[in-house]
Amino acid sequence: MIDFDILNNSISTLFENKKLIKNEFLNNSINKINKNLDVLCKVENIINVNDNMEIYKIQEILNMLKRDYDFIVIDTSSRIDLKYVKLILTNGDKIIFLVEPNILELKKTNNLLEVYINDFNIDVDKIKIVFNKVNKYQIAESILEEFFSEFEIIGKIEYEEKYNLFINRKLNNFVNSSGYEKIYKKILEVRIKKLMEEIYGRTCFRNK
Repeated sequence: MIDFDILNNSISTLFENKKLIKNEFLNNSINKINKNLDVLCKVENIINVNDNMEIYKIQEILNMLKRDYDFIVIDTSSRIDLKYVKLILTNGDKIIFLVEPNILELKKTNNLLEVYINDFNIDVDKIKIVFNKVNKYQIAESILEEFFSEFEIIGKIEYEEKYNLFINRKLNNFVNSSGYEKIYKKILEVRIKKLMEEIYGRTCFRNK
């Protein structure tokens, strides 16, 4: 997981105190969380994201990490004026868009998606929707489905008060992982399908 949300550094705040992995190129910024998860924190120590020439090092970093990792998840900013955000979004395989199901968030989401599609030229099929902090006061699901009819909705995460406990104490055993597991399986299915298409070709894959 890479924390590219330079303005908030939420991932780094949660995980940066774990054991560091020595890597000269990445300036000892990779944190070993467990056997299945490493986190790259504080990328602003590696590249100057405000320098138009420097931000293209992002691709160099990703190409290097792809040799060692099966999945790379990037948390980035929703600030569309930051050039490195466009670079990350256009180079990713999938964009997982978290949406809180209320009026204010839908308006914000609509504005962002218009920029992604019209200005960044991102394919609609690349964008996947996940509803976050879902509760009984949310907008009706039928309205949400109509609003996002152009996009694939891959899951929802129920709001739980103990998420704040997890954040404040950094204790992952308090989190109900069922919602995340469903989303992960959905992403994995897309990844497997893509690999099969690359190996056998689209026509052969569909016939099977």
